[in-house]
Amino acid sequence: MAMIFSRVVITQSPVKSLPGFHGPLPFELETGYVGVDESENVQLFYYFVKSERNPQNDPLMLWLTGGPGCSTLSGPIDFKNEEYNGSIPSLELRPPSWTKFV
Repeated sequence: MAMIFSRVVITQSPVKSLPGFHGPLPFELETGYVGVDESENVQLFYYFVKSERNPQNDPLMLWLTGGPGCSTLSGPIDFKNEEYNGSIPSLELRPPSWTKFV
């Protein structure tokens, strides 16, 4: 599949902290929108996370998910199947995180 963009418009926002995670993030996280049509009416939301190991040489992984009724967080964040009590969930690092390899 080939994707050709005659003009790409990107809005980006670095993310320095996440609710429920204590301390600085151990990786660089950015979110934003990429315009995918000439009038910029159609935009895709993205998360960009640099490799923790060697971002200059490690491969870049494109993760596409989401859609009607499907959260874009379902893939990058591993949810525990616990009853939600209304509080901010606690986030913790996982040693085999994919951010260490790509």
